[in-house]
Amino acid sequence: MKCGIVILNYNDYDMTSNLLNIIHRFDSLDKIVVVDNHSTDDSYKKILEYESDKVVVIRALENGGYSKGNNLGIRYLINNTDVDIIGIANSDVEFNDDFVEKIKKRFEKRNNYSIISGLQVDANGNVGSHPFWPEYTILQYFQMKFFSSRLVDHLLKPKAYHNYVMQKLESKKDFFRVGAVEGSLFFIRKSDLQTIGLLDENVFMYCEEDILAKKIDKIGQKIGVDSSICYLHYGSVTTQKTLSSKVKINHIFNSSVYYFNNYQSNKKILQILNWGLCYLLRLEGTILLNIKG
Repeated sequence: MKCGIVILNYNDYDMTSNLLNIIHRFDSLDKIVVVDNHSTDDSYKKILEYESDKVVVIRALENGGYSKGNNLGIRYLINNTDVDIIGIANSDVEFNDDFVEKIKKRFEKRNNYSIISGLQVDANGNVGSHPFWPEYTILQYFQMKFFSSRLVDHLLKPKAYHNYVMQKLESKKDFFRVGAVEGSLFFIRKSDLQTIGLLDENVFMYCEEDILAKKIDKIGQKIGVDSSICYLHYGSVTTQKTLSSKVKINHIFNSSVYYFNNYQSNKKILQILNWGLCYLLRLEGTILLNIKG
């Protein structure tokens, strides 16, 4: 199986160049597409120095967010290569050649899986706080999102926030099905991407993984994690550097409303409940910002 990968860059040349320096020699990768999401610094000019027969650099005409930026790279791979699998990577990750080879072997053996990723770890080797998750109901989703809810849950039941992740890892299985994986690094079948119409560009950021999971489920396919292989995620480096907390809160609100109203339920009463919970979520964030300020 042939594999290409898309790396999305926004004002983060240092991390992107670090990743390119690691992966450009991988035998497991046939094509690398770097999409500069209309950076406001000189990232694009610097990344152009990496262009080669294997590495392509594309500049977006605007910063349309995670899905729109990645779709530029996905379309390039679909239209100009014969890859079977497409990787989606943030600039703030690291992985090795063997990681990709094992992902490819999983795809060869499991035709009913559209998306496969490895186990996410941080710089200290600890499992990421939220590398994958089940399919949430509306109330479960907001219990996870609300800071106050997570705090109470942590005080009453330490580590409950990570229960699902721990249960999967303690099952001793090296491959298991999950509801969704974090968008920092995953691999997806090109044919299934074409079937679902690529990533949904109606959200700028947040909820992309849940939307993608719904689209994959709709075509009868699955999402899996191979816990025998790991990748390093430094953790939302670009987001922390480039977006204010107020802007992030607004994106969470807008994306959550869109996700639930378009993918979770067509029932009006649930859409009203969703909007109300989203509003409370934004209100909580605003109050915390004012207290912090």
